[in-house]
Amino acid sequence: MQVVRISRSGIAEYFIHITNISVEQAAQHFLKVMQFLQAQNAAPASVTAFGPRPEAILEAAFKKISPSASWVISNNNSISLQIWAIEGCALTPIESEGNIFGWTFEDANARYCRLEGILPQHLSAPRSVQALETFDCMNAALGRIGMTFHHVVRTWLFIDHILDWYGEFNQARHDFFHRRQIFDGLVPASTGVAGENLANAALQAGLLAIQPKNGSVRAEAVPSPLQCPALEYGSAFSRAVEVQAPDHRRLMISGTASIALEGHTCHLDDLNGQIKCTYDVLHAILASRGMDWPDVCRAILYFKLPDGLPRSLAIHAQWGLPLLPAAFAEFDICRGDLLFEVELDAIKTR
Repeated sequence: MQVVRISRSGIAEYFIHITNISVEQAAQHFLKVMQFLQAQNAAPASVTAFGPRPEAILEAAFKKISPSASWVISNNNSISLQIWAIEGCALTPIESEGNIFGWTFEDANARYCRLEGILPQHLSAPRSVQALETFDCMNAALGRIGMTFHHVVRTWLFIDHILDWYGEFNQARHDFFHRRQIFDGLVPASTGVAGENLANAALQAGLLAIQPKNGSVRAEAVPSPLQCPALEYGSAFSRAVEVQAPDHRRLMISGTASIALEGHTCHLDDLNGQIKCTYDVLHAILASRGMDWPDVCRAILYFKLPDGLPRSLAIHAQWGLPLLPAAFAEFDICRGDLLFEVELDAIKTR
């Protein structure tokens, strides 16, 4: 279990990762996580698992960690778990029809909302319709707590059979952003990768929204020094978003892969080359904000190929990089020729 603890202004954030959990031992590990959180007097704001489709009894054990916990079905033979937990303030559930699908909490300067496992309303509708419904559901949930999509700083989009309809999805997201005038303000950071869900919907989604209480908190898009804006090739997300507050800076880097400055895929059929390129891009973004690898508090590494994880670890050893606090998932990325992708957050306290 990897744990990163960030202490700031009367609260603490825990970023917890447990990887390579066997299906047979998963329930035992879930219990250990709950015991750890109880010992720290911390409550989970987000719990995400990547792994094979669980049996009902395992899904029930997983939901005991948090009723809003989401499971993303991947090609992993084992289970990888990522948790974000908060100590020092109360978490308030966001409910609809008896189901909890998110939490809010606040510090001295802002309110935070984390939604996860958001699904479309009509699972038999065309996939593009399901995509629009999912964004509308997230927007409606934000409205119930006095927020709007303009407060969203990051989204997670796990899209079933992504390579079959990524263009349709991008058009649906673009239409929603245009209708809600998101392009007039901050376009959120995002990850969009493959991943089935337990409801067999076309996609499931999550988001992080931050509502400032005063003028001391602001969020702004951060460009990638080594890549063009994703908007230039039709994907509506910012390469990264930084939230600046009196007690910390939070940098959220979108799902990042081996994409050149001109927008094409680099290092075709070369996993090592794509891994190296991806880390170069990530480090350039971190450095542009005065950060480095030790500031990373959470990451997810996405692999298309089964040998992606050991190859990535070999690259880490070769470069002398610290192991990122990360979860791992194996499935398709948004382009058929991309073999590797990383998303990460970094926090620097004042």
